[in-house]
Amino acid sequence: MKKIILVLSVLLVCPLSVLGVEGNTELVVNIPALEVTLYHEGAWVESFPLAVGSPVYKTPIGDRSLKQIVWNPWWFPPDSPWARGAKPAPPGAGNPLGPVKLDLGGDIRMHGTNKESSIGQAVSHGCLRMKNEDAKKLARWIQEHHTEKTDPLLFEQYAKEKGRSFYVNLDEPIPVKIIYDLVEREGDFVKTHLDVYRKSTGVDQALADFLETEGFEKEAVNPSALGRLLQKAETGSALASLRELFPGNLLPNPAPPLDPVESAWIAHLNEPPRRNLFSVAIFNR
Repeated sequence: MKKIILVLSVLLVCPLSVLGVEGNTELVVNIPALEVTLYHEGAWVESFPLAVGSPVYKTPIGDRSLKQIVWNPWWFPPDSPWARGAKPAPPGAGNPLGPVKLDLGGDIRMHGTNKESSIGQAVSHGCLRMKNEDAKKLARWIQEHHTEKTDPLLFEQYAKEKGRSFYVNLDEPIPVKIIYDLVEREGDFVKTHLDVYRKSTGVDQALADFLETEGFEKEAVNPSALGRLLQKAETGSALASLRELFPGNLLPNPAPPLDPVESAWIAHLNEPPRRNLFSVAIFNR
């Protein structure tokens, strides 16, 4: 029997009560998905692509909290061998943190970047890089919902005075979950991701766990549909309909209808992959 190197896992697009937060705001970073998702009041708001830590400088998994936003931040070299000899960088063009940073505690931050071409890859030194416009959009949303500093003129000031740092403390910390899920269920779709940190236990066990958790019978899977999913997954994230994978079967735990925003995001998920990190071997029993 040949083995598969691809790994599957699950994250439900679901109310925050399932994620452990009810009626509030939460950020969920899924490392293999190279993505951060914003939830508020039990609903998906938006997802943004990320660059995550490289296999050498892994982004740590676990629970963190966001307490402060810094617009036009300084960058100070961390106490790490890779930054030895580097000098602090003032706000402005060329700053590694871009126009804004969200401090997640310790040495981990979510921030803009001067290397936007790295987004969608596992190449950072542990922090979470965002496209600059995405970072500003997320930071502004959080500031407008979790502080009293909501005047539009403030954001104009941040943009005009690029050489000056502005510190905004949140009224309450926002929980941030950094997870490592290699398969996500989004509505009646399943999306697979590459195992960027090579934590794979093999597709057999991962798929069996997924089917058991979701109530599917693995014997009922359509092998052709599964093969197509795995083929698309060779170079990046891949999406498949559960109704395609299990034709003629009532889906256990059917997902509620998606709203138009979520539907648009599902369509985006089926775009061609952005990267080719390593190959996948497909097997037949």
